Amino acid sequence: MWAIWRGIAVLLLLAGCNGRESFLLRVTFPDDAARDQAGRLRVVAINPEEESGCSELMLGQAFPGEAGYAVESEVSFDWPAGGKIRGLEDVSSGRKLFYAEAEDAGGEVFLRGCTPAQVGEQEAREVVVALERLGQLCQSDADCPVCQECDSAGFCTNQPAGAACDDGDSCSSQDACDGAGACVGGATDKDADGDGYYDEACPGGDDCDDDAFPVNPGASEGPYGDPTCSDGVDNDCDGQTDDCTAPEGYRKSITIDFNQVSGGSDLPNFPVLISIAGDDDLRTTENGGHVESPSGYDITFRAADGATQLDHEIEEYDPAGGILVAWVRIPVLSASADTVIYLYYGYSGVTSPTENPGAVWDGNYVGVWHLTEDSADTGAVDLYEDSTANMNHGDDYVSATAKAGQVLGGQAFDGVDDYVDCGSNTVLDVDYLTVEFWLNVNTWINDGGVIAKGDNSYRQYWIWTYDGQVAFEIDEGGNINYAWAPTAGSWEHLAIIYDGADVTTYRNGLQENTYLQATGVIDPSAPPLLLGFIPSFHYADFALDELRISNTARPVGWIATGYNNQSSPSGFYRIGAEETL
Repeated sequence: MWAIWRGIAVLLLLAGCNGRESFLLRVTFPDDAARDQAGRLRVVAINPEEESGCSELMLGQAFPGEAGYAVESEVSFDWPAGGKIRGLEDVSSGRKLFYAEAEDAGGEVFLRGCTPAQVGEQEAREVVVALERLGQLCQSDADCPVCQECDSAGFCTNQPAGAACDDGDSCSSQDACDGAGACVGGATDKDADGDGYYDEACPGGDDCDDDAFPVNPGASEGPYGDPTCSDGVDNDCDGQTDDCTAPEGYRKSITIDFNQVSGGSDLPNFPVLISIAGDDDLRTTENGGHVESPSGYDITFRAADGATQLDHEIEEYDPAGGILVAWVRIPVLSASADTVIYLYYGYSGVTSPTENPGAVWDGNYVGVWHLTEDSADTGAVDLYEDSTANMNHGDDYVSATAKAGQVLGGQAFDGVDDYVDCGSNTVLDVDYLTVEFWLNVNTWINDGGVIAKGDNSYRQYWIWTYDGQVAFEIDEGGNINYAWAPTAGSWEHLAIIYDGADVTTYRNGLQENTYLQATGVIDPSAPPLLLGFIPSFHYADFALDELRISNTARPVGWIATGYNNQSSPSGFYRIGAEETL
């Protein structure tokens, strides 16, 4: 028995049972590189049990000599062989498994092969065992490296050329396997935000913020007064932030008298009413003034530095009469020195709103209703707009006409069937509470609802009229407090602040009484916030304006400062002469 090698094959002579029959065993390498890598070969004839097969040997789940895989004959030799070597001897007739493996120079098995064959006088005279490279064991493609997949035998094998892959370079796309286990990067075209411009961190890219749409070289900053001029972002990737050149226009200073700021402490993010009646300069150019947009879009407000744009909401602008009613958020309203802001206008080319109502009212406001809306019919959904970002708009069930309010228009309720449903958004379920509103009672109706959150099974926070007075109840506090006695037919500013223990009431900016409540946080309830009606009781005959609800106990001075501002805007600030820019 002997063995020789030619090309990528090894030929071994097999001795049959008692040496009477010989068979040729051919062991083949997968390629020349594998043949050259081999350092030692082992060839085994296995007498298997009935259930034993090659697949377990190839997967490394069984090995020659283990139960079910009895070794009948075996030969091992260094490779390449120096000459003739002995082949397999005394291989009996019957079903056999011919197994071969090759080790590399380090003694690691890197090739295996196995072929079942029937040995005997009437069987084939040659058996071929094809050695295969051992890949990484796997159960699914996820177990394999990039550009390899799990084959049916449970080994990681190379994916075909052109298969999609990821080379790990975030700048490239359309990466593809080369068929030899490598992932080759495709085009350098990272565009994470999908705006059509490639990341400047990648070759050929010029998008200065590829995670922000639409910040890119094709975007614009401006026109002047647009939020892109004051957002702190280099929107057009030109290396300059907020690069907006002020066009020719006009401005007027607004100086807020610190003596009108109550409480002795600065007030953060305070919404100031700017109410200007009949200013000729604020008419549109078609009406002899200097405002360009008939909708007042070119009207903006800035801080004392003349650059920082302030959030504002325009409640009314009359281009013919030069009438402006706006709310401006002042980041810090000083109680010790005058606060100066500027009103800018007269910029052509501004064709979209520059106001930002939701940002005027800080995050503690759960609802702000100006109640200037009017409709001849009932049933309009979301007619009464909430100016906060919470969008607690009120559905219209009011047949009465609107009424002149303290600030522009207010809403009248007829005491018969008028009410407004502001919904049951969970933001209205507050732990603590500040309620501010202007009230004008027409006729007194006992148990007439003004504001009601919760029903008669749980009075979350209620305000209602009774026998010439206005009462409140909070969190089923057990006490019905007749807090105010306003004069019928007059607008009066009423407010309550609940801090978890006490309720403090205000009338026309002055603190009136403190009531021990001691109920802790207010429990939530499902019923909606209603204006003009209390469930299970009565409608009220009154008018309402500038209703605000906050989820916090506002600081000392907040109520009085708001009253000073809204009761006499012209006394709260002074407006300077027009400046040409």
